Amino acid sequence: MWTGILWAVVGLLVVVLAGFLALVVSMRTKNRRGLGIIRRFGKRFGRSIELRTAGSPERPPR
Repeated sequence: MWTGILWAVVGLLVVVLAGFLALVVSMRTKNRRGLGIIRRFGKRFGRSIELRTAGSPERPPR
């Protein structure tokens, strides 16, 4: 049982690290496809989070 949980955690960690590495490589090499994916992700998730917290006392102005 514990080995199954350990493998799941290790697998998840490998996937997260591979995604982070792909992000860094795309940003450093200015790969158009990678930057497009990053841009779409930011539009879909980043802006909605910013709009929900904009003007709230927890978030200081920039």
